[in-house]
Amino acid sequence: MKSRHKHADRGLLIHASCLATAMYLCTGHWQTLLSGQFVSSAESRQLVYLAKRPEKVIDMLEKKVDAQPNDIRAWRILVQHYEKVGDLDKARHANAMARKIAAGE
Repeated sequence: MKSRHKHADRGLLIHASCLATAMYLCTGHWQTLLSGQFVSSAESRQLVYLAKRPEKVIDMLEKKVDAQPNDIRAWRILVQHYEKVGDLDKARHANAMARKIAAGE
């Protein structure tokens, strides 16, 4: 029974992380989720769609870092999503990029 709850909790955590990432990509601020600001129904549908598809979020984040390579937040979120889908080489690269930006290089 506990094992089933662990998997459900993990799934919920992954969806929440994807939702926060999608919100960041759409608005530039993941805190919008916590601030009580509401989004339109079209935006809500897009966020739900993205929350269920981490690979789409990764695609969006990759485009974001291509356009804004010094966006440390996007790099850090990419690390998390690459790890979720098991792409550890890309996760290490994204982590190295985030560290480089943080060090001011």
